Amino acid sequence: MNLNVKVDGRVALLAVALAVIAVGVKVWADGQVLAIGGPAQLLRAPSGDIYIQVQNHLLQHSAQGAFKRRFDLAAVGVESLIGGIAFYPNGDILIRRGSDPRSLYDKLRAYARLASGRSIVSSSPGEGLARCNVTSLACAPFGDPVPDFRATFHAFIDASTGSVYVSDTSRHTLRRFSAAGKETSSVANGVRFPNQLLLYEGRLLVADTNNHRIAVFDLNGDELLRESASFDVEPDEARSRGERWPTHFARVAEHWWVNNMRNDMRNGGVYVFDSDWTFVKRLRLPEGADPIAILPYGPGALISDWENDRIYRVDADGQLVGEFTSSGLRELLQESMERRGFYRVVSWLGIALLAMVLAGLLVKGLSAPASPTHRAAPESEPVEPPADWVWFRPDPVVVRKLRATARTAALAVTALIAALVVLAIASAQWLILLGLALPVTGLAAITASLYWMSAALLRTRIGLRGKHIALRDHRGRESRSPLHRVVYSDSAIATPEMAVVLGGPHKSLYDRHQLEKNLVPYLDAAKKLTDWQMQLKLIRLHRPTTVLLGLVLITCAVTLVAYLTASWTVFPAGP
Repeated sequence: MNLNVKVDGRVALLAVALAVIAVGVKVWADGQVLAIGGPAQLLRAPSGDIYIQVQNHLLQHSAQGAFKRRFDLAAVGVESLIGGIAFYPNGDILIRRGSDPRSLYDKLRAYARLASGRSIVSSSPGEGLARCNVTSLACAPFGDPVPDFRATFHAFIDASTGSVYVSDTSRHTLRRFSAAGKETSSVANGVRFPNQLLLYEGRLLVADTNNHRIAVFDLNGDELLRESASFDVEPDEARSRGERWPTHFARVAEHWWVNNMRNDMRNGGVYVFDSDWTFVKRLRLPEGADPIAILPYGPGALISDWENDRIYRVDADGQLVGEFTSSGLRELLQESMERRGFYRVVSWLGIALLAMVLAGLLVKGLSAPASPTHRAAPESEPVEPPADWVWFRPDPVVVRKLRATARTAALAVTALIAALVVLAIASAQWLILLGLALPVTGLAAITASLYWMSAALLRTRIGLRGKHIALRDHRGRESRSPLHRVVYSDSAIATPEMAVVLGGPHKSLYDRHQLEKNLVPYLDAAKKLTDWQMQLKLIRLHRPTTVLLGLVLITCAVTLVAYLTASWTVFPAGP
């Protein structure tokens, strides 16, 4: 019987480290998948041309929908598009240039619904608002100093005066700039996370997202006055669906169409109101639609679906009549799907590594291979079994290592869960957390199970007196049996009523020298089983640790299947 193994907690630490790496790979890859979105902003240039923003690209189409060209925003210094795009009367665009400067601090404040306290003045040359010509690619800074909105914002340009109105979303502020880029007035009271805005009949309308309304502000020359009216866009149907956060709206024919998001700013619904802002109906878009922008188009409108890579054509009555597409749009979306596919493969590799770590943790997570088997040479001829009970208990060194390893694994899993929560809060990507909930829950369940099993195993005892063996389980129950009715293997010893786990072929819970010297010589009358036979014996005896181990294995399998199913649902492959 091979009992020559010592427990090494370093293997458990390695398993936890690999699990953290696997989850990190998974989080990063899923973040990349989510970042590769579909059509977002829909814009109409003064010429009548339609521009569709997809990630860091603008796709130009004629008013009739014919594709003209693809415009990479990197050509004008936009490394990562943040905020809205607005057209000047001559066809120039107002856009933010630079990279994504949002820090963990910024994202945590945004999640907590706290206003950003950072300055809007650009601190880096070449970053901030700029006026760019989409034909010549020439850009000029907007203002001196240059305003720089480092989080979501929307802009609207008054064609008659050149004034620029900006909803500074993260600072809960509306701002007005002159044509030269000088801030002339602002309103910082009343609005919470303002989004899209437009001028209508001489007044400024704003999607006041966290107040669930459309707010109206009066204008007086160069001054942006305080709120003069507001309209509730949260009808009962929107409340019941959790679609309570207006972000985009448009005047379509004689009605107002409002896109109300859910709490995670995804998969909302488009609600129709009459000219007096009385609720009419909710549009019937395809199941799972993720509407973003609304653009009047002919008698109806275009609605972009960010998650499903589609642009819907809807008539004035709100009926879906088809999709808006083009060769350029299809080509770009195909490239996006290929990129998503690559990162999905990486994501699956992360979960595969996690699955292997979980399996390895079950087998070796609490121990490590020991030195080669060594059997102590007998000092003399075998002696008679002891006349009084001699009890063997788990090795104190093993006890300490098992307990320390179990605590370390539990703390590591707890830290991992806390890190994932912070990451989800910081990135506002709760779908990632949802996708990871299954494997992480499985890891936590396995860690808890191993902790319980280690504690249970350490309370067992083996006794020997004469031709009899006594086994004591983790509950203190005892079974005594003559040696000829005892069965054993390299991993366990059992009477007809009870079993005690010794350890596997490469691990031992008991002092190997003590067992080799004081127990093994008297097992000749017992029957030796293979490890498989012993496992069947343990199952028949309803050994708690064995049953729990089986449940853990089943949990691993179910977790993996459930996760893969959830991944396919949360991160769809596209149309």
